[in-house]
Amino acid sequence: MMQAVIVSGPPGSGKSTQAKRLAEKHSLTHFDTGSFLHEIPEFEKTIAEGDIIDSRKILPLVREKIFEISKDNGIVLSGSPRTTLEAMGDSETEGIMKILEGIYGKENIHVFKIEIPEEVSIERNSKRTDHRADDKLDVIVHRLKEYREDTMPMYEKIEESGYNLYKIDGTPSREEVFDQIEAQLNE
Repeated sequence: MMQAVIVSGPPGSGKSTQAKRLAEKHSLTHFDTGSFLHEIPEFEKTIAEGDIIDSRKILPLVREKIFEISKDNGIVLSGSPRTTLEAMGDSETEGIMKILEGIYGKENIHVFKIEIPEEVSIERNSKRTDHRADDKLDVIVHRLKEYREDTMPMYEKIEESGYNLYKIDGTPSREEVFDQIEAQLNE
């Protein structure tokens, strides 16, 4: 069965790490929108400042990639959606959840919200070895504020709309976090 999995959470929660593992184990295609957007020069300044890129600019790009991937496979998304508009859309724009629902069916969409305290996010991002421009302390703090204000309300809308939303404790080891996700996915 083809499925869509979204791995979401604050900066440093391990979204990409867990998404890669899920994709590998379940033979799905991982689409890391964060890495994808880092490659687009138009968004460099916004990302470096820790701001969330305008959802109306992201959605057409993400939609195209989702359709491309869905021709052959199920998908694991990390880094997107990040806002209620990006997830749910509005009267003018179809959101990622509806796009995925149209392809995979609502029952085959699984959203994992990895939860970590802000101090853990700051610590993990400060210790990254790849040192991206958005991993400076002031930018991390700003990204966490953006997450609280723009991303957190999205989860409520996803849940209210009847999608499978699972809360995952992101503080244990990578293996334990993966085991939590697998347990929910296999339930």
